[in-house]
Amino acid sequence: MAVPKARYQLGGAIFHDLLLAILSLDPGEEPRSRQRWKMAALEATVLAYPDAVEVACNQVRARMQELSIKGVNVRSLIREARQIAGKVGAAKPEALTR
Repeated sequence: MAVPKARYQLGGAIFHDLLLAILSLDPGEEPRSRQRWKMAALEATVLAYPDAVEVACNQVRARMQELSIKGVNVRSLIREARQIAGKVGAAKPEALTR
């Protein structure tokens, strides 16, 4: 029996992709809210697309442009995503890394 694919529900909409679910959210206008939204998008990038960080970060940047969020480039998003990935990798229990 196959394991069903995960689905994410946000405000009645169902998404089959964690990153797209987060990118669909409106981060609002407050810098703190936008910071949390960006961090959630980068964490989803690391979890959902560990082998395609560059592609996913381009999606994040495109959504930021749609939201008129300025001052962030793809290169810095990739760097932040890799830092998150390093922290996640360092936090893995030894049993999961065998």
